[in-house]
Amino acid sequence: TQSTWGHSECLFFFACLLPFLPFLSFSLSLLQPMEPTAADSPEPLYAADKIQHNVTVLGKIRVFTSILLGCLAGLFGFSGLQGFLFYVVGSLGVGFYLSMTLANEETPYFKSQNQMLDAGCITHGMLSFILFWTLVYDCIYIF
Repeated sequence: TQSTWGHSECLFFFACLLPFLPFLSFSLSLLQPMEPTAADSPEPLYAADKIQHNVTVLGKIRVFTSILLGCLAGLFGFSGLQGFLFYVVGSLGVGFYLSMTLANEETPYFKSQNQMLDAGCITHGMLSFILFWTLVYDCIYIF
């Protein structure tokens, strides 16, 4: 049987996420700022190695978030579309968090701030989410 979420379950969910916010902040500190723009150049200059490093760090954050969301979805007993909706909302929430955090920085870390909310935001960690979702759900509710 499926139960609806009350206020206590929502508060428990956010309490589970709070210990992981320092990890996201630490991961953001690993990002490398882009090269400054040359005064005589009409277009901004970008360092390819720094762009690749920042995209790699962003990918690691997305995979870690997917694993965390999968464990929480299994712990809460989500099944079917309810679990996938949980993943989409959680991934977009972390994407917005990253976008808002980096929007306040003076130096750019990506060519565009929209990279935090592109299609990779949802699809990058989908398999990790499914793996940990089914693992935790099976360990708690089936075995």
